Amino acid sequence: MDIIKLIERQDVAIYLSSTDLMRFAEHLIKNQPHEGNQEQEKDVQLLSKSEVMQLCNVCHSTLWHWANKGYLKPIKLGHKVFYRKSDLEQILKGK
Repeated sequence: MDIIKLIERQDVAIYLSSTDLMRFAEHLIKNQPHEGNQEQEKDVQLLSKSEVMQLCNVCHSTLWHWANKGYLKPIKLGHKVFYRKSDLEQILKGK
């Protein structure tokens, strides 16, 4: 069984050596999907939680439900939550 399948299970404690942990980190970095180039990522506009609630006329719990369903995924920076403006625009367009 590989480490990814072990991590997906919630009833297992995993103990790794530092070498194994480094190999796993390298594997994650190497296999990270690349969505567009870095130039596009620099231009990402973020909206605060309160801005999204106001634009969509929804409450905190609705945003929480949307995040759990994968409908509108939050970006967490420290203790603050933001949303991509482009994601919100897609929702408002009905896509």
